[in-house]
Amino acid sequence: MRILHVCPFFVPAYGFGGLVKSVHELCRTLVRKGHEITVITTDCDLEGRLSVPKDRFVTVDGIEVTYAPIRLRRGFVSPAQVRCVRREVGRFDLVHIHGIYYWGTVAAARVAVSSGRPYVISPRGMLLRNAIAMKGSFRKHLFIELMVRRVLKNAAAIHYTAEGERLHSRDLGFRSRTVVVPNGIEPAEYLPPRGENPLLARFPHLAGKGIVLYLGRLDPKKGLRLLVDAHARLVASGRRVHLLIAGPDSRKYAEVIRARVAECGLKGHVDFAGLLTGDEKLCALHMADVFVLPSYSENFGMAVLEALCCGKPVVVTEEVDLAPYILKYQAGMVTACEAAGIADAIAHLLDHPDRSSSMGRNGRQLVEERFTWDTVADEMLDVYQAVLEGKVEEGLRTNGRGTL
Repeated sequence: MRILHVCPFFVPAYGFGGLVKSVHELCRTLVRKGHEITVITTDCDLEGRLSVPKDRFVTVDGIEVTYAPIRLRRGFVSPAQVRCVRREVGRFDLVHIHGIYYWGTVAAARVAVSSGRPYVISPRGMLLRNAIAMKGSFRKHLFIELMVRRVLKNAAAIHYTAEGERLHSRDLGFRSRTVVVPNGIEPAEYLPPRGENPLLARFPHLAGKGIVLYLGRLDPKKGLRLLVDAHARLVASGRRVHLLIAGPDSRKYAEVIRARVAECGLKGHVDFAGLLTGDEKLCALHMADVFVLPSYSENFGMAVLEALCCGKPVVVTEEVDLAPYILKYQAGMVTACEAAGIADAIAHLLDHPDRSSSMGRNGRQLVEERFTWDTVADEMLDVYQAVLEGKVEEGLRTNGRGTL
């Protein structure tokens, strides 16, 4: 199968979050399964531009990739990206578009329609109610009505990563030709690193303390203020616990969280590690006693999957769409979006190490049974085949794989 993926950013622009990692790993797995995969993206990085060849194809893990120069960061406007899609689309069986609030999304969908190529579109959580409300409900609804609705209407399939995301989108009227395929993970890549721990070299005071880890973008929707307030309760209770916040800053939100840390008198109890990759990231995951994602809106939560893969118990809010899996497999605790509940859940896991260890083992089992990339890629191939055969119907399931 020959598949063209269109996305606003791609590896190594990891600062943009889970979309970058999930699209890369899906494409890499599809290549390994013998399919021809091309990605047309931009050279945009979270801060500045990627140092990559422009306007020509390069090979990344067997994937043919072209990085088109970005012209306007807001909306990820790149006329060169659209020209490339228009020039190349004819050699593919179908197009897979990632994200909906991007200039290139609408343009790529129009090119696919005009060329007679079916396309799959993945909103990537951008239709969740809370996500729309937090980023300006009127502006988002206007963009949906003027631009996005037609793009979704013309799609051969709308791909969601979780059932909760699909149900949210129904409120906006997007009901037909929907499919649910989760993100995945490669367990072999999450073994504990060998040698010295580079994080302890940076933060030696973490040794011997209970560590609560947040890993992800520093963004208002992630509930970091709730986590800081919850941590203040834990510290006030006398627990020897430390909060490690790891991830790239989004919209200068780190300043807000640092200010809240100071207001709560948590100096010496919280560290900001910035974007972690490689062994530093693995060390953070394996050092943690508890992983927390307190989001107000989260269509999946790749970092949760990473923590589960490392055998760590997790605390997530009800708005994280992996929450039903966490409950079913008893891999952690699910709480409301409020500081007291988050603090109580963390305290329970810290105070009951045997139960935490059991939850960690359950989480690893969950990953191996439901979320390996080998399984997920097969599910996506089922979707692609259904698209090409014109058999995508409401809520298409992929032979029961990956569903709850």
